[in-house]
Amino acid sequence: MSATKILWGQVITVFLIVLIAVWAATQWTAAALPFFMLVAHALELSLKAVLSADGADEERLMGIGHELGWCLQLVRRTRRYPKEAFSELVRLVDALSMPHAFQAFRYPQPFRWTLPEPLAASELLQRHLDVVAEAITSNRARSSL
Repeated sequence: MSATKILWGQVITVFLIVLIAVWAATQWTAAALPFFMLVAHALELSLKAVLSADGADEERLMGIGHELGWCLQLVRRTRRYPKEAFSELVRLVDALSMPHAFQAFRYPQPFRWTLPEPLAASELLQRHLDVVAEAITSNRARSSL
């Protein structure tokens, strides 16, 4: 065998490996997007619930739009959310804020953001919702006195 011959079998094998790897990566991302859309939406609504419990009216909440980062900053100012719970939540909000604002989870478009691990995001969301429930419940208890 001379050095000028192309080894078509190896070329095709490498091409197929690359094609399968790219396909598998896009399938994981496509499968993860609806999950992260729900996580981001739950974050948005729960943060707005804290703002509402603090006295923000509906027009103010609608004016915030889908900006998770801004919502989180406004919640931080209310002092209803414990400081120790913020550090983890900030990382999740940072990861989901831009794709949520661009509605990249909902509508097909080139996806250029790095997503957190789904299990870690789910556990953090559950802890966040527990804190939000406590913040809202304590507000109702104080207002009924």
